[in-house]
Amino acid sequence: MTNKVSPQSLKNEGLSASLASVTRIIKKLQITGSVANLPRSGRPKKLSEEAKAFIDQQMQKNDEMTSRQIQKKLEKYGISVCSATVRRTRKKLAWTAEDGVLSAHPSPKQIAKV
Repeated sequence: MTNKVSPQSLKNEGLSASLASVTRIIKKLQITGSVANLPRSGRPKKLSEEAKAFIDQQMQKNDEMTSRQIQKKLEKYGISVCSATVRRTRKKLAWTAEDGVLSAHPSPKQIAKV
């Protein structure tokens, strides 16, 4: 591809991106040296992906574990969160209560959240 970018040159290269998108990516590459997205601002997540996996693993071992029991296990590993955070995480991981028993049956909405 030549240095000049035109809609026709994009089509010739088999790209379906708009000229504006390509221009924005090239500008980003020139300024930052990378096309990777920068970290966003905002409140950081309380639980890492590893902690979420730990909660899921604990629920698979014993689906009758309470959020308080999981919270205490997390504290042993230096992760301090309230039991409500554990409950919300279990819900996002699709551990739902059916007839008083927790089970992993994700709904399409829950799958999209994770």
